[in-house]
Amino acid sequence: MSKSNHHSSLPHWGFFLRILSWDKSKDKTDSQKLISSTIHEWYDAKHRSVSKEEIKLINSIKVKCCPICGGTDIVSNGYYRNGTRRYLCRYCDTSFNPLTNTIFEDKKIPLSEWIEYLLHLFEFINIFDNYFHTC
Repeated sequence: MSKSNHHSSLPHWGFFLRILSWDKSKDKTDSQKLISSTIHEWYDAKHRSVSKEEIKLINSIKVKCCPICGGTDIVSNGYYRNGTRRYLCRYCDTSFNPLTNTIFEDKKIPLSEWIEYLLHLFEFINIFDNYFHTC
């Protein structure tokens, strides 16, 4: 039984917003420069690269079984391009990382922002009390 975990080679949503038809042109109009700058700044802010600290945290997660089939015959199988450790399940022949089949698998928000959000969520500040402390 062989199962691959490969993504489609088609561009992902938003790909064409990142590369504009005039980006490679040397003679851009002022409008094109502004649009390019804005789009690239927005894209970079929303799709930042993963920090070394985040990769270190992800790679420190102990993987004991395959998140696809539950098999325990797993081996380390190198690293993904971003530095995240890759594992291979010898039973179902699937490659995966420590975040596979978790809520963070295809995260758009960095783990550090999730952690910050959860810390604020669990502060248990009463909304009524908070209103009076800020006014």
